[in-house]
Amino acid sequence: MASKRMFDKSIIDTDRFTDMPMSTKALYFLLGMEADDFGFVSPKRIMRMHGGTEDDVKILVAKNFVIPFDSGVYVITEWNKHNWLDKRHIKPTEYQEELKMLRLVDKKYHIGSVVELLESSTELLEDSKNSLRETLDDTENPLGQISRDKISLDKSSTVTTSAEPLAKASTRRKNSEKNVKTKPDQGAEPAVITLLLNDKTEHPVFQSQIDKWVELYPAVDVMQELRGMVGWIDANPQKRKTKSGISKFINSWLAKAQNQGGRGYAGPPPGNGAKGGDNAANGTGYQIGGDDDPYKNITS
Repeated sequence: MASKRMFDKSIIDTDRFTDMPMSTKALYFLLGMEADDFGFVSPKRIMRMHGGTEDDVKILVAKNFVIPFDSGVYVITEWNKHNWLDKRHIKPTEYQEELKMLRLVDKKYHIGSVVELLESSTELLEDSKNSLRETLDDTENPLGQISRDKISLDKSSTVTTSAEPLAKASTRRKNSEKNVKTKPDQGAEPAVITLLLNDKTEHPVFQSQIDKWVELYPAVDVMQELRGMVGWIDANPQKRKTKSGISKFINSWLAKAQNQGGRGYAGPPPGNGAKGGDNAANGTGYQIGGDDDPYKNITS
């Protein structure tokens, strides 16, 4: 079994993970370190060694970070996203019965219907058997060779079926993910500026929205405040907003600027793109992200 493990930052940085208690996060990392080469692990054994509670395990199950089995073993759902292991050195899992119950879609384990399980178990079982073959190929006996006719694989465990339904399902899922937008369709209107979100996608801001904010916050140089938001987000990567929270963040920022009588610059000259209010005041000179940053506590 490989002695090194990896963790995909795109999973660790999600709200689904960061909202969990610290003890639950720690247990997840320990499970990942102790799992076999197919992601199977016994939480009870890990908790006896390092600590943790049943509540932590229940949270991981509820958030679909692990999948439990009646035998007491668990599998890490996104194991194949975290780890890429050289098949020549993968040790086949001892939990073959549990492996047969899983299907792998987009590198993520799922428990499905009987038909789905039959359709997906071939890929998982073949990976396990290929790993065993390659491991034996790399192993030399005292005479410097190994006889293949001594390798016996249980042919009765092979399921003859087509992987085509899984491939189609994976393609449909990828196509649907490409169509996800952070804002309702704005037609062909180009974005004036974009704000980086916590999932590393960009939230577009359109001229029609800026015009509306100019009317709502007449004392504010809206465009300059949006540039300030870009700078604040860049200086505070851990406080980037979610897709559902970015609109509240923008309005809260502009409302504070309005209540302070407007801040930033006096606004760009006419004909120079988006404009601010006529009463915009001079800048206050605070440092973005510093102790005097009035917006550092605005949350999603």
